[in-house]
Amino acid sequence: MTSAVTIPLGMSLPHRSVDAIDVNEIRHVAQRAEALGFQDLWVTENALDHAISFDPAVVLTYAAAVTSSVRLGVSVAVLPLRHPIHVAHQVATLDCVSRGRAILGVGLGRAHEYSQFQVSAKHRVRALREGVELIKAFWTSRR
Repeated sequence: MTSAVTIPLGMSLPHRSVDAIDVNEIRHVAQRAEALGFQDLWVTENALDHAISFDPAVVLTYAAAVTSSVRLGVSVAVLPLRHPIHVAHQVATLDCVSRGRAILGVGLGRAHEYSQFQVSAKHRVRALREGVELIKAFWTSRR
């Protein structure tokens, strides 16, 4: 059985490694992925990790500057550990400088991270839901 289904493909940028990360490699991978027709480039948020991990907003902004059509996403921003207005502002800025190519994925993250950030994990689901609502309000409000 054959199918005419077209599934868009995305890939991860080299933004996290136990070894040093060469910025030229990020540029090369981003440009090559775009040339090959990948739809999205993704990074993760890992502020506290055993590996070097670039900040998602910074590396995606760099990727936006060296590409023209591929969409740029973070999967996932650990929303209960960050202020949602800062997240909304960063992603809105990325969306502006990339001409509408930003994608935001949010999630709860790993439980052990909460104590490292001195944040209680007790109400993390509620914090995630409230954060999403604040981001939506920030993006839709008229000033």
